[in-house]
Amino acid sequence: MEEEEVKQVPAKAGDEVIRSYFGLDGVAFALKSSGWEVREEVERLVEFSRDPDPKVAMAAMKQLRGVVRETAEINGIIQSRNAEITHVEGNQTVRISSTSKLVQSLQESKDHVQVPESLPFAAQFIPARDS
Repeated sequence: MEEEEVKQVPAKAGDEVIRSYFGLDGVAFALKSSGWEVREEVERLVEFSRDPDPKVAMAAMKQLRGVVRETAEINGIIQSRNAEITHVEGNQTVRISSTSKLVQSLQESKDHVQVPESLPFAAQFIPARDS
Protein backbone atom coordinates (compact mmCIF):
# COMPACT_ATOMS: atom_id res chain seq x y z
CA MET A 1 0.00 0.00 0.00
CA GLU A 2 1.55 3.27 -1.11
CA GLU A 3 1.53 6.11 1.42
CA GLU A 4 0.22 9.44 0.20
CA GLU A 5 2.60 12.34 0.73
CA VAL A 6 1.17 14.97 3.07
CA LYS A 7 2.34 18.55 2.66
CA GLN A 8 3.53 20.34 5.75
CA VAL A 9 2.06 23.70 6.67
CA PRO A 10 4.81 26.25 5.93
CA ALA A 11 6.35 27.97 8.95
CA LYS A 12 5.20 31.56 9.40
CA ALA A 13 6.57 34.41 11.45
CA GLY A 14 5.02 36.76 13.97
CA ASP A 15 1.29 37.47 13.76
CA GLU A 16 0.88 35.12 10.81
CA VAL A 17 1.50 32.15 13.11
CA ILE A 18 -1.42 33.21 15.29
CA ARG A 19 -3.68 33.93 12.30
CA SER A 20 -2.80 30.57 10.73
CA TYR A 21 -4.25 28.87 13.81
CA PHE A 22 -7.69 30.13 12.73
CA GLY A 23 -7.21 29.36 9.03
CA LEU A 24 -8.36 26.28 7.19
CA ASP A 25 -4.99 25.02 5.96
CA GLY A 26 -3.85 23.38 9.21
CA VAL A 27 -7.21 21.73 9.80
CA ALA A 28 -7.42 20.54 6.19
CA PHE A 29 -3.92 19.02 6.32
CA ALA A 30 -4.68 17.28 9.64
CA LEU A 31 -7.95 15.83 8.35
CA LYS A 32 -6.32 14.64 5.15
CA SER A 33 -3.33 13.05 6.87
CA SER A 34 -5.51 11.18 9.37
CA GLY A 35 -8.09 10.08 6.79
CA TRP A 36 -10.88 11.32 9.09
CA GLU A 37 -14.27 12.10 7.54
CA VAL A 38 -17.49 13.60 8.86
CA ARG A 39 -19.16 10.25 8.10
CA GLU A 40 -17.03 8.73 10.87
CA GLU A 41 -18.23 11.32 13.40
CA VAL A 42 -21.89 10.76 12.55
CA GLU A 43 -21.52 6.95 12.64
CA ARG A 44 -19.90 7.14 16.09
CA LEU A 45 -22.62 9.46 17.39
CA VAL A 46 -25.28 7.04 16.15
CA GLU A 47 -23.47 4.15 17.88
CA PHE A 48 -23.25 6.11 21.14
CA SER A 49 -26.93 7.11 20.93
CA ARG A 50 -27.78 3.39 20.99
CA ASP A 51 -25.74 2.82 24.17
CA PRO A 52 -27.76 1.14 26.97
CA ASP A 53 -26.57 3.79 29.43
CA PRO A 54 -29.19 6.57 29.19
CA LYS A 55 -26.65 9.29 30.08
CA VAL A 56 -24.38 8.26 27.21
CA ALA A 57 -27.31 7.85 24.80
CA MET A 58 -28.90 11.21 25.64
CA ALA A 59 -25.60 13.10 25.35
CA ALA A 60 -24.90 11.46 21.98
CA MET A 61 -28.41 12.24 20.68
CA LYS A 62 -28.02 15.88 21.73
CA GLN A 63 -24.64 16.06 19.96
CA LEU A 64 -26.03 14.32 16.85
CA ARG A 65 -28.94 16.78 16.63
CA GLY A 66 -26.42 19.61 16.92
CA VAL A 67 -24.40 18.23 13.99
CA VAL A 68 -27.56 17.81 11.90
CA ARG A 69 -28.77 21.32 12.74
CA GLU A 70 -25.36 22.88 12.02
CA THR A 71 -25.22 21.05 8.70
CA ALA A 72 -28.73 22.24 7.81
CA GLU A 73 -27.83 25.85 8.66
CA ILE A 74 -24.58 25.74 6.70
CA ASN A 75 -26.42 24.37 3.67
CA GLY A 76 -29.21 26.97 3.84
CA ILE A 77 -31.99 24.59 4.87
CA ILE A 78 -32.56 26.59 8.05
CA GLN A 79 -32.31 30.34 7.66
CA SER A 80 -32.82 33.22 10.07
CA ARG A 81 -34.95 36.14 9.01
CA ASN A 82 -35.10 39.39 10.93
CA ALA A 83 -37.68 42.12 10.52
CA GLU A 84 -38.02 45.41 12.34
CA ILE A 85 -40.83 47.93 12.09
CA THR A 86 -40.53 51.43 13.52
CA HIS A 87 -43.60 53.62 13.91
CA VAL A 88 -43.55 57.19 15.19
CA GLU A 89 -46.76 58.39 16.80
CA GLY A 90 -46.65 61.81 18.41
CA ASN A 91 -43.63 61.89 20.70
CA GLN A 92 -43.43 58.09 21.03
CA THR A 93 -41.53 55.65 18.86
CA VAL A 94 -42.76 52.08 18.76
CA ARG A 95 -40.34 49.46 17.52
CA ILE A 96 -41.43 45.89 16.85
CA SER A 97 -38.78 43.27 16.13
CA SER A 98 -39.31 39.75 14.93
CA THR A 99 -36.84 36.95 14.30
CA SER A 100 -37.88 33.67 12.75
CA LYS A 101 -36.25 30.51 11.46
CA LEU A 102 -37.40 29.31 8.08
CA VAL A 103 -37.01 25.69 7.14
CA GLN A 104 -36.52 25.60 3.39
CA SER A 105 -37.69 22.04 2.84
CA LEU A 106 -40.91 22.61 4.79
CA GLN A 107 -41.63 25.73 2.77
CA GLU A 108 -41.07 23.82 -0.46
CA SER A 109 -43.18 20.85 0.62
CA LYS A 110 -46.10 23.13 1.54
CA ASP A 111 -46.78 23.61 -2.16
CA HIS A 112 -47.32 19.86 -2.56
CA VAL A 113 -49.68 19.38 0.40
CA GLN A 114 -53.31 20.44 0.57
CA VAL A 115 -53.66 22.56 3.72
CA PRO A 116 -56.97 24.08 4.78
CA GLU A 117 -56.81 27.88 4.81
CA SER A 118 -58.40 28.06 8.28
CA LEU A 119 -55.37 26.57 10.07
CA PRO A 120 -53.00 28.96 11.84
CA PHE A 121 -49.66 29.49 10.09
CA ALA A 122 -47.61 27.31 12.48
CA ALA A 123 -50.12 24.45 12.31
CA GLN A 124 -49.57 24.21 8.57
CA PHE A 125 -46.08 22.85 9.25
CA ILE A 126 -46.57 20.80 12.41
CA PRO A 127 -47.57 17.20 11.64
CA ALA A 128 -50.57 15.67 13.37
CA ARG A 129 -49.73 13.58 16.42
CA ASP A 130 -50.74 10.28 14.79
CA SER A 131 -48.83 10.84 11.50
